[in-house]
Amino acid sequence: MENLNFGNLKDNFIKKTIDNSVINESHDKLKKEVLDFVNVIKESEILTIQNDVFYNLSEAHISDAVLTIEFIKENLARLNKFTEDEIINENQKLQPFYNKEYGNIIDTKLNNVIHEAIVNKDNITKLYEAYEKLLTHIQNNEKKDTVNDETEYNNINEDILKIAIDKFNERYKDSLNEDEISLFNLIVKNGDNNKIFNEFKNETLILLENVDRNGIEDKINETIEKINNMTSDVDNIIKLHGLKKNLC
Repeated sequence: MENLNFGNLKDNFIKKTIDNSVINESHDKLKKEVLDFVNVIKESEILTIQNDVFYNLSEAHISDAVLTIEFIKENLARLNKFTEDEIINENQKLQPFYNKEYGNIIDTKLNNVIHEAIVNKDNITKLYEAYEKLLTHIQNNEKKDTVNDETEYNNINEDILKIAIDKFNERYKDSLNEDEISLFNLIVKNGDNNKIFNEFKNETLILLENVDRNGIEDKINETIEKINNMTSDVDNIIKLHGLKKNLC
């Protein structure tokens, strides 16, 4: 039995529904088909989880590599309790909603990467390739315009993101204080390491330029050089945050 790609099936159905609404197909008929499609997903644990996983991995924007890897891992782990045959059988339930007319149009590279990561959990080579592509996508995924900064964050499955945050906090539990953990959570919600890093970097450099250099000029210059060579990862943001607080 063919292992159908959930993401392509869903996108195919959405495209078909939009096109049918444009050509003024019966509203009642469209409404019923949409409800039927949604109910098939809601009544299947596997399809419901896949729906979350595809959405999360498609829409997330996380700059930090460590958190991104944990985010990918925890999303995919939700399907580990199911066999490949069980996933194949559940995806077949969406076959009646599929329209061959859009078969070649709705076949995105991202959907295929997520699908490969789900079905190849025992194939290390293919799983690694999928992880690498997902890591690049999530770190480079452009944020959509939102009314407030937390809109996109709230669209991501909060349980999965909480697990990733907890894992990060566990890793740094002996070196981070409550203030630094709050800062890290802010970084995650904002989703843009570069913006926060550049703000902290510029503010810290200004403070260093204006500090009393009497007897410590070499150390100040050395610190400025190190800051200018920093990358915008979470560790460096936390370091700049602490240094800025000490200079204020």
